[in-house]
Amino acid sequence: MCTDGDRRFAWFTPSVSHIRWERLPVMRRVQRWADNISRGKEDKRQAFTKAEFAEGGKVGAVWNFT
Repeated sequence: MCTDGDRRFAWFTPSVSHIRWERLPVMRRVQRWADNISRGKEDKRQAFTKAEFAEGGKVGAVWNFT
């Protein structure tokens, strides 16, 4: 399971499960949040984005990159 789709998943058999979502609106919101914080303006607005679970045939171990 991956939190983001990737074009390289087409090479996997079975396919990798992932979440499809529009990145641009999320990136814009993060930018607005960072701009507001840098100006000392409090910004606790919550934003939502549509997402779709793309079920694949691959289930494996979860990697933690921290």
